[in-house]
Parts: sequence; C-alpha cells; structure tokens
Amino acid sequence: MPCKRNLYSYINACGENPVADYINKLEPKHQAKVFHVLQLLQNQPDIFHPPYVKAFRTERYKGIYELRTRIRQMSRILFVCTNDNSIILLHGFIKTHNRTTEQALEQARSRWLALTSENASKTEFLIRRQNY
Repeated sequence: MPCKRNLYSYINACGENPVADYINKLEPKHQAKVFHVLQLLQNQPDIFHPPYVKAFRTERYKGIYELRTRIRQMSRILFVCTNDNSIILLHGFIKTHNRTTEQALEQARSRWLALTSENASKTEFLIRRQNY
C-alpha cells in the first residue's frame, strides 16, 4: 500500500537550508540519485532498511536515520521521523571515514534539539523532477 510522507528540511536561525545547499553542491548524477531515493523514502512504506536507510541504535542517536546513496562517493543525509509520519532532513555529508559519521550525527542531533526547542524551523522539501 503506497504511503505519502511529508518531507521537510531543517532551516537554521539565519534562514539557511543546509540540506538543500548540500544536495545542490553534488554533481548532477549524484543529485538525481539522491532525489530518486528521497522519493522512495517519501512514498514507499517498506524503505526503512539497507541499502537505502540505516537506523542508529545507540541511545544518544536513537530516532535518527541515515539515507544512503553512492556514486563514486558515499553520500549521506541524516533525518528523523516525527509522530505524524513526516520526515525532517537534518544534515547532509560525504562519508570519508567513521569519524565523519560521528561528527555528522552530533550536528543532526543538535539541529533536531533546536527544532524541538523551537530555536529553528522547517520548510517543505520539494523534490525536483528528474529524468532517472
């Protein structure tokens, strides 16, 4: 059964959208793949498993997920699911080693805490139409 999740992106206090900025800096082929996997995430109920998604199990990062894509580089977007089944994209990065993931998790956690304390906002994330 198809589902339609609302997709949002974190906006910092200065009005910047770091996830959209990250995606826009990727090469066009990689952008297309990220948008494709984001569409799957938005529309498929059974997408929350490898190879597309990894859930973090440690107590500190519980509830944070990693969207995974790869074209020459391992691209990651960290996100959370809310109680209303919406998805909020928090942080994007290129994975170079395990330390990169740890730093990105801290960044995503701090952004999620800022959102829950209303020190930041979110905006609807629109997926560009691509020819896949």
